[in-house]
Amino acid sequence: RPHLGNFILRQIEAAGAHTTAIVLHHINDDFDTEALSSYSNIIFYPIKVPKDISKTRLFSAYCTTAFQNIVRQYGKPDLIHLHVALPLGPIAAFLSRKYNIPLVVSEHWSIYKPINWSSIRLAQKIMMRFTFRTARGITTVSEDLHNTIVNTYPFTSRIPFFHISNVVNTKIFKTSSQVRTFEKKQILHISTLDNNAKNIMGILSAIKELSEIRKDFILNII
Repeated sequence: RPHLGNFILRQIEAAGAHTTAIVLHHINDDFDTEALSSYSNIIFYPIKVPKDISKTRLFSAYCTTAFQNIVRQYGKPDLIHLHVALPLGPIAAFLSRKYNIPLVVSEHWSIYKPINWSSIRLAQKIMMRFTFRTARGITTVSEDLHNTIVNTYPFTSRIPFFHISNVVNTKIFKTSSQVRTFEKKQILHISTLDNNAKNIMGILSAIKELSEIRKDFILNII
């Protein structure tokens, strides 16, 4: 599946080195608690719900049941950190306002691009606005994405912003001390190849134009 959100887990893991993170999320399938038990300072709190659950029941599962259990067991959180404004933005905003807990929104979604924005319904746009109105801070994986959000919702320019690139496990992935030389320059692109989000056709068009000028490179796509 292309959207497992493993980089979100890496970001939570990085923050977990400095605090205790409670990950509240809903799932449709069985949850492998043993696989995640090795993460120190991270408490996973999954809510198992059916795939066809209504928005009202999902809201109740988060706010009435799960979050209240977390408060009773661990105390009131110091911060609510939401990944992506939809679909759980209104829930996070409601909890932030009800319990007076600061909300930070981390956005990875390219839906704010003009080419994609028309696919969002008006009700969804209103919910996203409500979420950002509540937020005390915004992080994005690129400055370009932040600028696109500001163009969509100009008031977000007044919200403190932080650029946090997608993180990797530096214990496994390290910069090589050896300089590798190739006969041709190597260009690497890795993504889910969603054209609306990654502009694959634009990349290929640019590469074709470049290939008409020079031949000393290879484009690798994963």
